[in-house]
Amino acid sequence: MGLAEKAVETAIERGAALAEKYLLAAVRAPKDNIEACVKYLRAAQVAIEGLETEADEILRDSKLVALFDWERRSELYARIDTYLHVDRLRTLLDKSLEGMRASYNYAKENSGRFFQSSSTQAHQRLAVESILSLIQSATQYLESLSGAMGYSSENYAGPSGIHVEELLQIQQHLGGSPKERRDSKIREEIIDLATRCQARRVKHGLQIVHDASGAIQQLSTAFRIDAPKE
Repeated sequence: MGLAEKAVETAIERGAALAEKYLLAAVRAPKDNIEACVKYLRAAQVAIEGLETEADEILRDSKLVALFDWERRSELYARIDTYLHVDRLRTLLDKSLEGMRASYNYAKENSGRFFQSSSTQAHQRLAVESILSLIQSATQYLESLSGAMGYSSENYAGPSGIHVEELLQIQQHLGGSPKERRDSKIREEIIDLATRCQARRVKHGLQIVHDASGAIQQLSTAFRIDAPKE
């Protein structure tokens, strides 16, 4: 690829750009406006989708590189390294959850300003309550990415993502000595690792994405606002 050519955008890059856009819109929205919460929800959705999609694409490309395109091994090595150690989407998901908690707490503590006419309050309160379970499930998902019991400065720097152990093994094979890299056994091990991960992949994050879509729709209907496009 020439220096002037633009590299194909990864799921991490696409997700981070869109999540940052929603977060900025949420920060700019008034605290007593449900649209801020909806934007935080959407940012969390995008971050989770990016983490899940990037894992799928890396596993797919691991097999393709090992089978047909071994010259691309350094590119794949760098992509895995970025996924595991450059913490963009996990950080954005954490910020989204902070915003969702703040919106939820504000609604609970300032119900008179947050909720509208008495005829719609019941639906609005029910819609706001749906956020709480999403916050809990998304927080558990965030914690699972690092294998730690919380997201903090202590575990922030370590590798994080989906199938961390297997991706570290694939990366190690890709970065082996020149002799090892020519060995067909190394390629077979990469294919085996990626295939086993694909076979047992349980995409927990996509259930959260689905639930968030339902919550966004519920909030949009109860407060009569336009839901952001997915």
